[in-house]
Amino acid sequence: MLLPAGWLLWLFPCCFLLHEAEECFGLLGRGGGLPEWTLRNRRMLTARHPRLGALFARLGRISRGWFAAIALEESLLVVAATLSCDLRPWLALFAAFLLHLLLHGLQALVVGCMFPGMVSAVVALPAGALIWGVAVARSGLSVGEVFCWSIGGALFAGFNLAVMHRLAEHAAADRRAGRGKSCR
Repeated sequence: MLLPAGWLLWLFPCCFLLHEAEECFGLLGRGGGLPEWTLRNRRMLTARHPRLGALFARLGRISRGWFAAIALEESLLVVAATLSCDLRPWLALFAAFLLHLLLHGLQALVVGCMFPGMVSAVVALPAGALIWGVAVARSGLSVGEVFCWSIGGALFAGFNLAVMHRLAEHAAADRRAGRGKSCR
């Protein structure tokens, strides 16, 4: 299968890395990333959405080091898909990323305020949708193939993220119990 222009493919890892950096470190490195923001705003978040209190608590317990490790692992997957010379895994992971960005928009509506990751999501979602659309059009894949790879990518990314967050939770529990070193 012939790939679209190489520079087009590399826009995905670039957008991904910028978004992950904003989630990890905050906008322009100010105010910390998503875990720190969640800790600072946990009372407000839990007051607005009591049923999500456990989720906010879990997110706030992930250290910046673990958050960065998760972002690095995901980035390596994105780069590997881009280097694979096969457009299907690239489309699969890019579809998952676009879904992630769309979920940020829904999260903003639920939370009712801006949080780390929002600025890059607002910029990357329309640009990413355009890039993804051009890549799909040039791919020669059928609509069914694109759909299946997109669903597969979303499921894979969700499973991968759940596993990585579980590892981060175990590390946090070990740190609280005095077992093992912190991943700072």
